[in-house]
Amino acid sequence: MPSIGIQLLTKLGVRLLIAVLMLIAAGVVYLVAQAGRYERDRTELEWTSLSRTLSVLETGPVPDRWSAGVFVSEDGINKLIKGLEGTRISFDPQSSDDEDTEILLRSLALKMEPGFAVGDISIAASSERRSVSVDFVGQASLSFREISTVDGIPNAVFAVQLLSLEPDIRWYSLGLSVRGYAKELLAAGTVTYLSEKLQIRVPLIPALAIDLGVEKELLLPTREPKDENFVVLGISMPPKTIRKKIDFSHPLFLEGGVWLLGNAGDAQSELKFPDLGGRATNQLEDEIKEMRAQVEMLATPAEGDISVWIRGQPVTDMLREINELQEANRTATIRTVRYKGFLSKVSWYDDVLGNGGAYVELIGGSAVSGTVRVSGLSLDWVPNVGVKFAGTLVTDTKVDIHAHVDPLVGGGAGTSVGMLGSGGVALDGSMGASVVDIEGHKVLAIRPSLSCKPFDFSAKTDSKLKMGGGWASVPSVGIVVKGELGASSLPEQLLLSDLPFVISGRSEDGKPVVMEADGKKVQIEPTWASASVGIVPSVTVTHKDGISLAGALNVVYSDTHPEAYDRRGEEEKLRKGLAAGTGAALCGNPSVAVTIGAIEIGKNNDLVRFLKEISPAKLAEWAANPAESFRRGEVGRTLEKIRKEVSPEKLEEWREKPLDSLRRGEAGRIVCGIFGC
Repeated sequence: MPSIGIQLLTKLGVRLLIAVLMLIAAGVVYLVAQAGRYERDRTELEWTSLSRTLSVLETGPVPDRWSAGVFVSEDGINKLIKGLEGTRISFDPQSSDDEDTEILLRSLALKMEPGFAVGDISIAASSERRSVSVDFVGQASLSFREISTVDGIPNAVFAVQLLSLEPDIRWYSLGLSVRGYAKELLAAGTVTYLSEKLQIRVPLIPALAIDLGVEKELLLPTREPKDENFVVLGISMPPKTIRKKIDFSHPLFLEGGVWLLGNAGDAQSELKFPDLGGRATNQLEDEIKEMRAQVEMLATPAEGDISVWIRGQPVTDMLREINELQEANRTATIRTVRYKGFLSKVSWYDDVLGNGGAYVELIGGSAVSGTVRVSGLSLDWVPNVGVKFAGTLVTDTKVDIHAHVDPLVGGGAGTSVGMLGSGGVALDGSMGASVVDIEGHKVLAIRPSLSCKPFDFSAKTDSKLKMGGGWASVPSVGIVVKGELGASSLPEQLLLSDLPFVISGRSEDGKPVVMEADGKKVQIEPTWASASVGIVPSVTVTHKDGISLAGALNVVYSDTHPEAYDRRGEEEKLRKGLAAGTGAALCGNPSVAVTIGAIEIGKNNDLVRFLKEISPAKLAEWAANPAESFRRGEVGRTLEKIRKEVSPEKLEEWREKPLDSLRRGEAGRIVCGIFGC
């Protein structure tokens, strides 16, 4: 019997406890209802967003029709929103009318739906004057505000927009002061007004730019050993930037992210957006279903936090403008940086006369100077390839040399002279996009692709080269440079870099940023003083109409203000570094040869062989065995004409006065026929 009583009491106790809990829950619901609720009709907001998205889509394919675009994925958007957590918003004390309510954003996570962005939000409101605080939960959207320019960088500005909000009142916060404060904030619109001052900024591409400025060095080996015989040439072109500003339009809210699209220059067209026009709610709902179905059909980039689109045609148009520039802006200057050793050098030995030889070397501080200019440049965009180009590089050069020849007859002599030369190389190839590492940064660059083209550059003196002592006067001395020219000769162009965009979170004195809206001043204080937002390129693809790039969104927050930061200036440094880099592999090493008269001192040392053949020892050999000499070489075939001049008496005269003997005899006439004695 006692056990039955205990069971009965237990059951009654459990039922009583449940009843009490239900009463408490009902009381909480009632008290929450008494505290108030804010709700905005989502239908009109969603219709407006979808209709504007469709207006953008009606202008043409996305993103192909647009000059440039930035797609921020849902993950990328939430990375930026993460930086808003902990932000405090309040009225400026100077104009607050004693309202000291401060809003704190606890959390916000958005889901990108076709034409609309929506997610859960949690905020807290507090008042020191009232000694009260209350939490709120609800739903919020992200609405586009404007494209604003900060330090020359366009930013897409989005603001938080509340859809619903209610106090998150629990058993420990059932007091009248909490409920009254929550109801007051909602009724007066204070919490809504302050919360909707939360904004995120997405930095955009300010312009497409091509910089023609070049500063690079070219190492030209002249002979073996190459580390002891070379010339380093500096190639420079004056800075000249061709730039096309991008004007961005209304964003496209898609499932999984948002597109921000823009056009360059004259390609920009003004969009016209429809208005509600008195539509009833049921009509709006029907049209929302239809519009969502259309927007859902649009594919979005699948990789990375962020994707960048650059259309090929505006890039090609900018490159075409090179033809319209003044010649000075498409002409590179060549100068001598340093040199060592000889352009050419040959040595020989004679048992009777000893060592001899010939060499040519550069002289003076400006031993090599000249220009290279682009002529007849044509460019076209080729689908899935990139920019196709053709043109000619035309060179004009001056070279200062010192030439010295010791033919073993009459001693050696040398002199200095200037040479003038010119040449041209026909180029045709393509330029495609790739991700490049430069000075610790990742950049999207346009890189030339060019098969190696043979070139033959020659320079000659325009007057006689007269040797000291009068023993010879050579009609001309020249240099012949042969090799192949490839993609390494053309500068790469930077389109996008991972250099961060810096956003200030507070004023320079560390105080909250004050903004004015609707005649009221509001101060906003995030948890950070500055944020850097960078796009780190990872992979690029060339499509039918342009180039796409996938990358990570790198967001870094700091408690301090950054030092003076000129992003455009830093990017110019990267441009110069890219243009000066080695880029594509060289097309082998060029060869250098020197000509004296009609004879080339290079691989075919005809001059050396000829001079050795007319030495006195060889002449005596010819006299002793003429038949063998005839078979040996060209000079031997002239032996019959000079046999009378190689008697013992003549040979003795050769040894005593070789120069006079050379001039008087048949051999001398042969030499002078070549060298112009």
